[in-house]
Amino acid sequence: MFAYPAVSSIRTDKSGASTYLIAYLQAIFPTASATSRYRLMVMNNDGTNQHLLFPAEGQPGIAPLTQTLAWAPHMLDNGGDYIGVIYEGNLWIVDAASGQSQQVTGDGLTTNIDWK
Repeated sequence: MFAYPAVSSIRTDKSGASTYLIAYLQAIFPTASATSRYRLMVMNNDGTNQHLLFPAEGQPGIAPLTQTLAWAPHMLDNGGDYIGVIYEGNLWIVDAASGQSQQVTGDGLTTNIDWK
C-alpha cells in the first residue's frame, strides 16, 4: 500500500548496459498493509536480487506515513549507493550494497530528507 519506490542513480554494467537499483517499502504484514510497519527493500531494475536492507530482522519496522526514501544524488567514489530513510524520527543512511546503516540524527525530530 505504501511502497514509495525510489530509483538510484544510473550506472553502466560490464556489458555497457544502463542499470539502477529500486528501493521500496514492503509491509511486514501484507494483509494489514494500512496499519502495518514496513521494511526497506532493494532490487535490481529488472526485479532480481530483492533483499531486505533496513531495519535489521527483529527490529520494529518503518512507519510508512512519515517516510520519504531518498537516494544519494550519485554513487560515491568507493562505488557505493546510499539511501536515506527516516526511522523513528531520525535520519539513517543505508549502504545498498552491504546493508550497513548509520544513524545520523538522534533527536527524533527529522521529518524530511533532501540530498543536495
